[in-house]
Amino acid sequence: NIACFTNLAQDHLDYHENMENYLKAKLNSPPIENKANKEVINLLAKSLDIPKSSITLIYGDKNKLKTFLVPLEEEELRIKVRKIFE
Repeated sequence: NIACFTNLAQDHLDYHENMENYLKAKLNSPPIENKANKEVINLLAKSLDIPKSSITLIYGDKNKLKTFLVPLEEEELRIKVRKIFE
């Protein structure tokens, strides 16, 4: 599982103490006409080095909590996520 927080502010960072405690995706697009969802997919594709077309939003189309399906084995996903924060 990967957590993705949108519209994260400094007080959220202060609350969680450091970046190692969670995965952050800061979005600039408004949550209308799927713009924010598309931005998350673009971020995931770029960060994980996979095609955008291979990522599927399976939960949370109109919700802050979202679940995406990505075509990676669990260990490969863990390795790629760790590299994001190195």
